[in-house]
Amino acid sequence: MKDNSIAIWQSIADEMINNDLEEEALYYFNKILEIDPVNHEAVENKAYALHILGKGEEAIEYVDQYLEHNPFDVHVWILKGDLLSDHYYGEEAALECYNQALAIDAKNQEAWVKKAYALKEKGSYAEAADCFMTAIELFQEKDISEYPIEYQECFQGYSCELCEEFNSCLELMDD
Repeated sequence: MKDNSIAIWQSIADEMINNDLEEEALYYFNKILEIDPVNHEAVENKAYALHILGKGEEAIEYVDQYLEHNPFDVHVWILKGDLLSDHYYGEEAALECYNQALAIDAKNQEAWVKKAYALKEKGSYAEAADCFMTAIELFQEKDISEYPIEYQECFQGYSCELCEEFNSCLELMDD
């Protein structure tokens, strides 16, 4: 019964988010978290809703509390880095989070990409290029042949974007 309630509440909360009703969605995320305090999706969505509502500091505090008890959640470390970057704590603070995520899972492509963008923003173009290259290499290891063609096309577009960012870093290094 609990799993069914979680699925229903998640569906309602998703619909509310889609209709810009983040405050109302928080109620359902909290209900999910009462049953399953480490529900990864609800944790991320609650922090996202708080962020959208202009409660960035509260979102960061919430994520910090979660990470105290779940320090190996790669995705929440990435989320914390994004929140810190968005709320003017700077790229250094965000980089610490992306590095923590990579210490847990060195093959997490999202963490490598986020780290690369943070380094590029900071002006560390050589390091950013290395991170983009790692992300590209991880991307090329994935077998997407079994996925629908639309997904494969999206994946290829993303790969091209990473290559362009890599080349941009190389050009900026030459300047």
